[in-house]
Amino acid sequence: MREIIKQIVEDNGFVLYDIENVLENDHRFFRVYIQHPKKKSVTLDDCALINQILSPIFDVEYNVDEQYFLEVSSPGVERVLKEPHHFEKSVGELVRVTLNDGQKIKGKLQDFDKENNKINIKNKIIPLSSIKKAKTYFEW
Repeated sequence: MREIIKQIVEDNGFVLYDIENVLENDHRFFRVYIQHPKKKSVTLDDCALINQILSPIFDVEYNVDEQYFLEVSSPGVERVLKEPHHFEKSVGELVRVTLNDGQKIKGKLQDFDKENNKINIKNKIIPLSSIKKAKTYFEW
């Protein structure tokens, strides 16, 4: 299903950031996060377009008897970083990282080494494999 969603998003000029399939208060939510490859943000109309295209596909491909909700949105200014491409696109932004050992690091993401899957925050080189959680943040 992920590949189908990714293809549809890309065919319409966007980039698939992430997909969530979660159960909240006994309701199933599919959240599809998209980004524009050249602009910093996506519009409500962009999200509505992708939702309108994906909705009938979900009705056919998602074969379960429970009701679900499909949401398409931008991942936002403060977004979770999971995949290597998330870190790559976030170079220059402020991030909060929790390491597997519980240590917390906060600062500007200075660099992402794609070859070795390592990031640089405050001149500290951190392998992605040692990161438990990571998120961008915005200082107001």
